[in-house]
Amino acid sequence: MTKESPLSQRWKIHLPHLVAWTLALVAVLALLLLTRQVTQSNLEKDERTARRELVNLSYLSQQHVRRTLHTVDQTLKIVRALYLRDGMALDLADLVRRSTLDVALVHHVGIIDAQGIFRLSNLPQTPTVNLDDREYFKMHLARASDELLVSPPMLEQFSKKWTIQLTRRINQPDGSFAGVVVVSLDADYFARFYASLDLGEQGNAMLLGRDGRVWAQRAKLSAGAAQEVLPQAPVEGFFDSDMAADGVPRLYHARPVPGFPLYVSVALGKQEYQKEGLQTNRLDWLLATLGGLLLLGCAAIFSWDRSLIQRQHRQLAQSHKQMKLALDSGGLALWSWDLVTGQIEVDERSGVMLGFLPGAQQFDNKLFVELLHPDDRRMLAERLPPVLKSEVPRLLLEHRLRHKDGHWVHLMVRGQVVARDAAGRALRMTGTAVDRSEQKRLELAVQQSQTLLQNLTDQVPAELFQFNMDADGRIHFSYLSKYFLDFYGLTLAQVQHDASLLFAWQHPDDVARVKLSIQQSVTHLTPWQTEYRLKLPDGSVSWRGGRGVPQKRDDGSVVFHGAIFDITERKQAEEAQRVAAVAFESSAAMVVSSADLRILRVNHAFVDLTGYSFDEAVGQSSNMLRSGRHDPAFYQAMWHSLTQTGHWEGELWNRRKNGDVYPDWLSITVVKDMQGQVTHYVSVHTDISLRKRFEEDIRKLAFFDPLTQLPNRRLLLDRLQQLSAVRARNNQIAAVLFLDLDRFKLLNDNHGHDQGDELLIQVAQRLQACVREVDTVARLGGDEFVVALAQLSEDEELAQAGAQAVANKILQAMARQFVLPEVTWSLSVSIGVALLVNARALPEDLLKQADMAMYQAKAAGRNGVHFFSHRSRA
Repeated sequence: MTKESPLSQRWKIHLPHLVAWTLALVAVLALLLLTRQVTQSNLEKDERTARRELVNLSYLSQQHVRRTLHTVDQTLKIVRALYLRDGMALDLADLVRRSTLDVALVHHVGIIDAQGIFRLSNLPQTPTVNLDDREYFKMHLARASDELLVSPPMLEQFSKKWTIQLTRRINQPDGSFAGVVVVSLDADYFARFYASLDLGEQGNAMLLGRDGRVWAQRAKLSAGAAQEVLPQAPVEGFFDSDMAADGVPRLYHARPVPGFPLYVSVALGKQEYQKEGLQTNRLDWLLATLGGLLLLGCAAIFSWDRSLIQRQHRQLAQSHKQMKLALDSGGLALWSWDLVTGQIEVDERSGVMLGFLPGAQQFDNKLFVELLHPDDRRMLAERLPPVLKSEVPRLLLEHRLRHKDGHWVHLMVRGQVVARDAAGRALRMTGTAVDRSEQKRLELAVQQSQTLLQNLTDQVPAELFQFNMDADGRIHFSYLSKYFLDFYGLTLAQVQHDASLLFAWQHPDDVARVKLSIQQSVTHLTPWQTEYRLKLPDGSVSWRGGRGVPQKRDDGSVVFHGAIFDITERKQAEEAQRVAAVAFESSAAMVVSSADLRILRVNHAFVDLTGYSFDEAVGQSSNMLRSGRHDPAFYQAMWHSLTQTGHWEGELWNRRKNGDVYPDWLSITVVKDMQGQVTHYVSVHTDISLRKRFEEDIRKLAFFDPLTQLPNRRLLLDRLQQLSAVRARNNQIAAVLFLDLDRFKLLNDNHGHDQGDELLIQVAQRLQACVREVDTVARLGGDEFVVALAQLSEDEELAQAGAQAVANKILQAMARQFVLPEVTWSLSVSIGVALLVNARALPEDLLKQADMAMYQAKAAGRNGVHFFSHRSRA
């Protein structure tokens, strides 16, 4: 051992003092840095708190504005409806007195007529002035839509208040412009709401236009404020501003008001919400200064005390060094367990074993149980009691404790009781612990290597083998992988002496070629590589690709080490490549079928069209989509075309998986090999349902009324022509009922065309319920309907009686009230009836006769039935 020089010894004496002062200075610096971080964090916390509060307040303001404007809009609609009903007799002041209008919200309500003259108001003595120069009046005049306009705040001439104008157009029943209804919303209404928000003295809340112009704010709006704009245009989110007109820096949060060209903006004064944080920071700096002085004082005390005890430390250093060398050489860690208090004292090695810094963790019973592996707790419970009872002299336990980073540390612990009380109860145990984790890791690595090797040979998806050809020509396998044996259903013992059981699976056409390839590899000691087929027990064919390396032994035998792979999918893929170029070049629904009409492949478009998944379609017959609507002759003609020309194309009905039948434009192409033999069929399916629907829609537009879905005049005339043919052929008399609805125009004028349309729909439904399926209910237009009654009787009187009965049924059906979306309506109907007696009568003449009879019914007092006769026409 080299003896230390006097200089080195003096350095060691002074080193603790230097370290103490250095640590004190570092601690002071760290304390200052920490204080700086804490103060910065306080400011950031205040900033986050302010931002959260602004988000909540801006949302509250946004919802307040939205609900307020929707309420005012409802007021507009109510006043407009009342004006349309009462006209100039509408008393707006009375609405205020009856609390129909909320004066706390609505300052002023008025009506401007079509010439721009201010006619009605809820305020007394409001002069009639011309407001046709107002922007909102011009916009409503130019636009026919029922649009809500919100105008920037303006100072009213009469009340001298800042108000926000909300307006809607008034339309006459015929849709012409009748004026504008105006509601003036007091800007102070928003100011009062904003004043209720807790924004401090420097905070502010504003309602803004899209251009940043202030419409309302916390303070009352003035002429200057009404023109004031924000330092930047309002956008949704936060923005800072140190350029406010009052010089107060603020943090803003803005939100748009859904459905309106407005923003709300809420701001907090930065000086206010940062005030508390700045005060806390000053206190933190004061405490940090005191703490730094305290640390420097502690360093001074430590340096003085260190000088006193260094001598004692030098005396103990030698013995401590010897003990440390002994423990280090054995890799031992020391521990002492107070069985009374449960405290466990450990040395540095114990803590380091578990990832803890020296002295950083206090160990006790609770922590030990938490760190102990659950599977080892039972073993500890079994071995510890005998030691405590002196039944066993010492504890010997191998267990696992959880490392700080989560992994398990394997420890071998030895210990014994070193102190007992007078009754023999154990008070303290001491002992050692050795980390056996590395040894366990090596053992586990060996085990894993063995397992990995086993998996590679037994579980790899390939047929691994060791094949032997003896000098006498006998062939056998000395090793086959588990995958190999499982596939053939054999055991290794069955093929260790004779390989013929495996070679029997080879396809008869490939046996000679495989045998030759093995013989050539044995003769020339070249790698064996070949592809061949297996004939499986179910009759199917599976492809194999084998590779092996031969090695000649001293006894003249040759051993092959290699692997055989299932290449069936690759072979199928190669075959499918020739088909794929034809079958999947387009995005249409395509099917590839084999020569025996089994589906081999479909594309995504087919799945989308039919509803069958890939797995459900593949393997099925290609006629799986047949709907049953076509007879055998249809399919015979199709196959004749395929046989003769190699192609067929046409329209047919197919059925989806869900049972829906759809029109399909099908194109089938035959695929042949080089010898001209059919190998596949490629079919392309196109759903032409949309085209069919277009044709049906065109037919409906031509022959049906779009509102009631009843036949129109064109289809009615065709049906009447058919009734004339029936009269001539079977002598059956028909009747035409011409119906006109009374009070229908009054409904349209007073309640709008949408209510009239709903009434016509209900009338059509009731008429259809009054007649048979062979009869026809048609709408000619407006409120005129025609009912054609077929085959009433051969006798004219009986036919007239039948028509009278249906007419009475219709009168009763129409007498019931009609419940419409906005009103309940009653009406009557006048019915004119003309009998189809003369088979040569023209349909137009029949309609004219029924129309004339209907007018006779109206003249007789309405809600009645009148039959046409040549006498009544005269």
